[in-house]
Amino acid sequence: MNLIFEREVYLNRFVNVCRLPNVIFGYTELNFSMADLEEFFHPRRLTAITQIHSDIIHSLGEENIPFETEGDGLIVRKPQDMAVIETADCTPLFFWHNSPEVSVGGVIHIGWKGLQLGIEKRLIDYLNRNYSSLILSQLHFFLGPSIEASCYEVGPDLYQQFDRMSYRDEIFKEMKNNPDKTKLEMDVKKGIRLSLIESGIASQNISATNLCTFCEKERFPSYRRAKGTGQRIHNFLMLLNKQ
Repeated sequence: MNLIFEREVYLNRFVNVCRLPNVIFGYTELNFSMADLEEFFHPRRLTAITQIHSDIIHSLGEENIPFETEGDGLIVRKPQDMAVIETADCTPLFFWHNSPEVSVGGVIHIGWKGLQLGIEKRLIDYLNRNYSSLILSQLHFFLGPSIEASCYEVGPDLYQQFDRMSYRDEIFKEMKNNPDKTKLEMDVKKGIRLSLIESGIASQNISATNLCTFCEKERFPSYRRAKGTGQRIHNFLMLLNKQ
């Protein structure tokens, strides 16, 4: 799918928006707040949760989910409901289903811990169990801005923690200009993509941006660059009324 993002301005701040017939989603830049999102899009309901690098995913029904609720994924089922996940180097994984029979979408937060726990596989399992008319070939994914592999230095202990993953040797590489070879680079986005394909998602239904949160300091916050302090990107998805 050819996704087009518009970099839109609101009060001298930027938000990147992809508008499709049945869904709208995207990600904010520096200084764009949660309140700005509500004022810009006017969702029926906006939901965010306390993220803990887990494999917990919540599905939004009619009841409101308090912000104190812990987890790392949100599924929306009703038009004009907006799910928001915050990131500052980790990968936001957006998903939606292109079918008139199925109204579902959302976004999940994936760092190395979420990938190790298989939160993306838990998502596929949940959708398969709860949506009888869901067809995997109509499920689409987009991986938003995150720290790219060349900027994500990890130790060999993390490599060992992925020993059960079939794709391990494809996502860990030796860091360049590292003579003692004690540091590795980790490609979380590639791991997510390979895991989704293992779960039955067609590669052509998975797209991604190559924007690096660590490098793009004029646009995005970065946990590593800011030493754990600072802002967050608000990654949002809202279903639209069926045409």
